[in-house]
Amino acid sequence: MFCKKCGKELEDNVRFCNYCGVEVESKVVDLNEAAGNNKPDNSYVNAGEQPVEEDVSINIAGHKIKGRLIMKIAAIVAAACFFFPMFTVSCAGVNVGNVSMADLTFETEDTTQDGYYDYYDSDDEEDNGTVGMIVFLIAPISAFCICMVKNEGKGWGKEAVAAFGSSALALISLYFVITNTMNDEYGGYVQAKPMFSYYLYIIACVIGAVVGIMIIKEHQKKLAANVGTVQQAEKPNVWVKTALYTAGETFSIYVLFFLISEIF
Repeated sequence: MFCKKCGKELEDNVRFCNYCGVEVESKVVDLNEAAGNNKPDNSYVNAGEQPVEEDVSINIAGHKIKGRLIMKIAAIVAAACFFFPMFTVSCAGVNVGNVSMADLTFETEDTTQDGYYDYYDSDDEEDNGTVGMIVFLIAPISAFCICMVKNEGKGWGKEAVAAFGSSALALISLYFVITNTMNDEYGGYVQAKPMFSYYLYIIACVIGAVVGIMIIKEHQKKLAANVGTVQQAEKPNVWVKTALYTAGETFSIYVLFFLISEIF
């Protein structure tokens, strides 16, 4: 770091300047300010503090759009997909209807072939494991709420990435679990194939996660511009925290899915 008064380079964590004797423990400056650039900026912060994680502007077709707005729209799109047909169900190669996650959650029977439901939803073959699909409505709503937080504080980007990323990962992996289970039970006789809404849900969540990553990167640039041990210590850990948050929330979605399904 550099002395605020004389601009001499100092070792980290020193309390007094070795050249002019001024106390430097509470202030750090960047190279531009040490060279005599007196323009006010955010190039230094008090010890123990970090730059606020701010929103980013994304250039789309020549128009700058706030990242927070994009994330809100992505969350709304994902939540809307919950109510649109997401899977095509076929029995012995014959299409018996399209179902949404809302149909699976609230046991709505929207099909022209009632005989299939008479068989598939019989007492002997009852499958109440789909009620937990409600978690895929809760997940994007929680992501939207995170984006509504007004106090950005030291960082909300990793929380948003985790909310969006876990929603997409959980849906993809759960689809493979369900299809494998159906193949084991019915030998491929009954199949469920994803529709456009399924992919749109995932795409919306991926977009929200990518924007969150951009916010984190911008925040890391601010940290890199500040010379200090507090900021330097945070930088290598943020991506680990983001990955752990995402993995933890993905696991939480699974737990809620099976817990709700068992209870209801």
